[in-house]
Amino acid sequence: MLARAAASGQLVVAPQREPTVLVETETVDTGERKELFGHTARHVVSTRRLIPLARAKRGADSTVTDGWYIDLDTHISCEPSWRSARSGHAFLTVHQQGQEGDVPTFKDVGEPERGFVVASKGTSSGTITSPDGSTRQHVSTWETEVTELSTAPIDPALFEIPSGFKLVERIRQDPVPPLVIRLKQVYERLVRRRSRA
Repeated sequence: MLARAAASGQLVVAPQREPTVLVETETVDTGERKELFGHTARHVVSTRRLIPLARAKRGADSTVTDGWYIDLDTHISCEPSWRSARSGHAFLTVHQQGQEGDVPTFKDVGEPERGFVVASKGTSSGTITSPDGSTRQHVSTWETEVTELSTAPIDPALFEIPSGFKLVERIRQDPVPPLVIRLKQVYERLVRRRSRA
């Protein structure tokens, strides 16, 4: 039946599966404030916990992000309003062909931070399970900081089409970009198709 629906061009919806992991995000505004780039910045700590449920393929892990956020309008004037108004959750899973990946369910504790991050430090830790069943612990850290911020208007000349511009169907990418970039490109193509429909 699904094959007939796919062949006829109808939308095919896969059967729902029970969640196998809980992604819980706890957001705490510490109450600390300071001036950054002419804005009042909030000190917010977010903890994202991945909690395995029944039939989970991956182990538990957690990510703590300690950051400073400001209220800054970063939408693009030509961006569709439906795109800038949405927020939600994302979950990336990788699995071998023929196997099913984990299915997430989400829980937010506290009000999620939607501001513009100007400084943050993060630590991620958890357990990685290899195909042979062995496990190992991992810890990674990162830090980001905005060092210059301007809200001045952009020169319209930057958006003029240069002389000699040639429209091509596809830009050859050599070497092949990382998986994260390719996934982003696929997502952007889908958004463009949807906005044309």
